Order: sequence, then C-alpha cells, then structure tokens
Amino acid sequence: MKKKSATILVAVTKTLFFAVMLCLGQVVIVQGQQIPNNTDTTVQRGVYQLQIKDGSLLIGKIVKSGKDYLIFETQDLGQVKVPLKNILKLTLMSANTGQKTPEPVKPRWYDNRMNNQKYFISTTGYNLRRNDFYLEDTYIFMLGARYGITDHISIGAGTSFLPGLTIDDQLYFINPKVTLELAKDLHLGVGFNWMNFPGTGKIGFLNLAATYGSPRYNVSIGTSYGMIDGEISAQPMINIGTFLRPSNRIAFIGEILLVPTQVAVQTAEDFTPFTMLGFRFINKESSFDLGFLYAYNNNPQAQTQLYIPYLSYRHELW
Repeated sequence: MKKKSATILVAVTKTLFFAVMLCLGQVVIVQGQQIPNNTDTTVQRGVYQLQIKDGSLLIGKIVKSGKDYLIFETQDLGQVKVPLKNILKLTLMSANTGQKTPEPVKPRWYDNRMNNQKYFISTTGYNLRRNDFYLEDTYIFMLGARYGITDHISIGAGTSFLPGLTIDDQLYFINPKVTLELAKDLHLGVGFNWMNFPGTGKIGFLNLAATYGSPRYNVSIGTSYGMIDGEISAQPMINIGTFLRPSNRIAFIGEILLVPTQVAVQTAEDFTPFTMLGFRFINKESSFDLGFLYAYNNNPQAQTQLYIPYLSYRHELW
C-alpha cells in the first residue's frame, strides 16, 4: 500500500512539475514576443508595430489580446485577427493614444530621371534634374555620360573603345539637350547630336521630340534631321516610342525608328524601319536595358535584314 501511495505521489509530483514548467514556458514565450497577456476586451493603450512571420508589417493598436490571438486594428485594414504563433515581434511605438497612427513606411519610388530622358535610342521630352550625373555603357565597348546643368538643360558625351582601332575609327559624340514643359502632361525636347561616324565622317543630327503622359506612362513622337558636310538631309528620321512602368523595378519600352535609306544609298528614297522592344530593369541608382532590335528592308538597292539584342547599363553617380 505504501509502495502504491509513493508511486502515485511521484506521478502527481511529476505532473505538477511539468504543468508549472509549461506555464513558465508560455509566459517566457509571450514576454519574448512583447505581447500583452490579458483576455478581456479592453483596448491596449498605445500604438504598436506588429511584425508577422510572413514578412508583413502592421502599425496600429491592439483591440483585444486573447489566449492565442490578437485583434489588431490598422487604418487601412481595419480589425485583423492574428494568431500568436504567427507573430514575430510586437513593439510599442507610442504610448499616446491621442496620436494619429503612423502609416507604414512604403518602399521608395526610384525617381531617377535617367530612366525617362530617353528610350533605347531616341530622345524624349524629359530631362535630367540639376546636378544629376550618370554613366552609361552600351554593348560593353560604348561608354557615355550625361550631366544635368539645370532642370531643363543637360549635356551628354561618349565614345567607343573598340580594340585595335585608331581614334578616327572610333565612334564618339557630344549631345546637348534642352526641354520645355508646355503643359502638365506635354513636354518638348530639343537636342543636337554631333558625332564621328566611322566610314562616314563628322555628322550631326537635330532632334525634336514631343512627349505626352507622365514619367511612368508616356508616348513620344519625334523627328531628326541629319547634316553632313554642311548639307541638311532632305528626308528626316521619324521615331515613335512608348514607356510603360507598371511597377517600381521594371518598365516596358517600345520604339520604332524610320531611318531614311538615303543615308546609306543616295538614290534610295524610302525608309528602313528599325523596331525595338524590351524591358528596363530599374534599381535605386542604376538600370539595365534588355531589348531586341529588328530591321528589314527589301529594297533591291539597300536590302536590310537585322536581328540583334540590345544591352545597356547606366548608373547614377549623384
């Protein structure tokens, strides 16, 4: 009988010990999460930041704290029931209940104007801001830079670095640009490209572009007149482009350039269309263009069939 009583006493003692340890464990877990431990419907005072294990971050107040859940209220979502097991951290931000609940910090919109001042090739009606400065590398061997003198005037320059060629055989250019805001959604860009074009010599282009829309969604139409040896070309180059940026980090670019075939063949009077489609991947201080260029002309005097990828990277220095 004594042996049986001792066995029962040991079992009861073990049960009480594990029960106490379990309660202490629950208290430690709750305190580690900084979660108020009451089960009534009293509103917890203060503004809290609630971090959930799935990465969500809520800012608001506690309406109720139950045994295994919280009722959390935010300005955007209203009241949300959150299981305690899903909570990573709860932090008191302000003890002042009269204070307006702060909004969650939203990701910064990458508003660097180097992504708006041109499409793949053709210009737009937007410009850099004052003191903006970025470098651009196209096809690895073509390096350029552009600097914003004012919010409406910028200047760019660049050169190729093809191995084994002399300076006269390299392509280099200088490109000033002026923009005007004609209306809220209408911008005009005027630029001049002076370049050394291998095999052709020194040539210049006067570029005009009208852009309608916002920096996120816009369409442009423009024209360029070439000048060689002081003579202006009879046929202008016509370009149409669009920029669609549905998210912070990616934009779609489409571009059509109608290049006068006369540039290559003096007797030809038609146009060779160059079509470019692709994406611009945008980061805080840089962006990368990945596109595809297609050109076709079945004119017997200047047959053209071109399929090449387009790669370009730019980085904002300041």
